[in-house]
Amino acid sequence: MSRHTVRGTATWDDCDDQTSSVGTDFRWEVGYDPRRITYYAELWDEAPMDDPECPPTPEELARPIVSIGEMPLSILSVGELEREMDMELPDELVAQLREERERHLAGQLGEPIHVVREHLLTFRELVFRDHLTEMQRYLGQPGA
Repeated sequence: MSRHTVRGTATWDDCDDQTSSVGTDFRWEVGYDPRRITYYAELWDEAPMDDPECPPTPEELARPIVSIGEMPLSILSVGELEREMDMELPDELVAQLREERERHLAGQLGEPIHVVREHLLTFRELVFRDHLTEMQRYLGQPGA
């Protein structure tokens, strides 16, 4: 599983006159997880001590603020990952992520190609069944 880091600062304007804003330093950890055949991203707060009177608990510090690409959802393209993150990744990182997935699907990351393809087909079948069940629920069909 690859892990790459993208750092930055996010700010939100509190007032229309731009006199006050809330911001946080963040760290996105992004990569490709061959075990789950998905791209993933985790958003971590780099400066979690925003309120000294209410410090975060160790449990809060141990988990990301946002996780993308966790089961049962799968992120199958870098473009989809960028949309979910609501940001554009550096071109060099995009190329690395795509290359890792291509190498995995070609059987070059430890698992034989037939095993990788079997996992991918099984995973896609499970995702399709989830979507079908949701559609049946939406339409009020029995068996959903």
